[in-house]
Amino acid sequence: MNIDYAEDWPFCPCAEQMLKQHAHLVAEKNRLLRDEVDRYRKHVTKLIDMHKDAALERDRLRIKLRDADSRISDLLRDACDSWATINSQKYVIDQHREVMRSAGINPERWGEKV
Repeated sequence: MNIDYAEDWPFCPCAEQMLKQHAHLVAEKNRLLRDEVDRYRKHVTKLIDMHKDAALERDRLRIKLRDADSRISDLLRDACDSWATINSQKYVIDQHREVMRSAGINPERWGEKV
């Protein structure tokens, strides 16, 4: 029986060449992984910048919201004061009408529509 051994084949790499090739492949994989890590670091840097910008915008909007809440509170307080004045004036007008009616004065004379 005739068995061929790998060492006798033409173009078959020897152990030293195989180790060189393996070292080259490991070095290339290492370079690719470093490039990928660099790319991820850039992405993380961009994300950190985006987060910082979002935090600044959030703080700016929080201040704006607080100012708007304060303004709304002031306007509601003013509206409440206005409604109190209007209600007291309506009460005075109703009292005036009752006095005029009880005095027997014609409603047309004091401006009420009949």
